Amino acid sequence: MSRFTRTRRRRIASTATAVFLLAVASAAAYFLVLQGGAGHGEKTLGTGSAPAPIRLTASWADGLKPGGEAPLTVVAHNEDDQATDVKQLTYNFTTNQAGCLPSWFSIKKVGSANKWTELENGSASVSVPAHSEVTLTSTEANVVFNELALSQSPCESATLTFNMTDTP
Repeated sequence: MSRFTRTRRRRIASTATAVFLLAVASAAAYFLVLQGGAGHGEKTLGTGSAPAPIRLTASWADGLKPGGEAPLTVVAHNEDDQATDVKQLTYNFTTNQAGCLPSWFSIKKVGSANKWTELENGSASVSVPAHSEVTLTSTEANVVFNELALSQSPCESATLTFNMTDTP
């Protein structure tokens, strides 16, 4: 009799586990397929059927050398039919040359209270009208090539890339 009870308990436990796992898998499939899944790192704007992403571009003078700095210009391009706000910029540097480390580069804020500081810490936003572009910073921040007590010659022919994201 006790053998029959143990087998029955195992069947009930196995059935309950299978039902639970099926419910979890169904919920996961629902959220991944019907709710959009993972994002792709761009801010999507507007409420139309095919909103356009905001595009951020950065530029500075060529020929940056160790110990040097150059004004950073950041422009937000809005290709959507509706205005949007740039709220908070996050960024990082990358290089295409082995031995030229992104950590050797930084952003230096120019002035105490400026637009770059506000965009970096999210304390203010900048409105970008539909189908237009707005210069977010041109004199408020500099790209700096930090001079270190080691050879930075691998950066001589490197391309420095400044990656930005607007975090809503």
